[in-house]
Amino acid sequence: MPDDRPSNKSRRSRMFIKRAAKSLIAELKPSTSLSVTMIARKAEINRATFYYHYASLDVLFLDILEDLILSTKDIMEQEGARLTPSALSHSLALWAKENLSFCRAFIQRYPLFAYSQSRQYISKGVF
Repeated sequence: MPDDRPSNKSRRSRMFIKRAAKSLIAELKPSTSLSVTMIARKAEINRATFYYHYASLDVLFLDILEDLILSTKDIMEQEGARLTPSALSHSLALWAKENLSFCRAFIQRYPLFAYSQSRQYISKGVF
């Protein structure tokens, strides 16, 4: 049976792409359009590599949002097991410090996308 898990190189490329996209979304003015070319330059890859990993910007954004949601879920599960409210609130505060600026910039830049995708996450029971 073939192994469908991505290789380390593939995971690393996806990480660079996501990191570049998050950085650009936070840096650019809301009126500036984000493009695959901009992300590829920032990630120091070519466009073909981007499209090898992501069919479109929308697929990339879903992957980033899923990472953020799952990281929150992980924090809740890890800290929830300890049942200490201060540890849970501390972990969530650290998560917010690291991720809320991206979320805010993303929603300002793509309000309809963020709204429509959040409905899908809720309907799938991710939250």
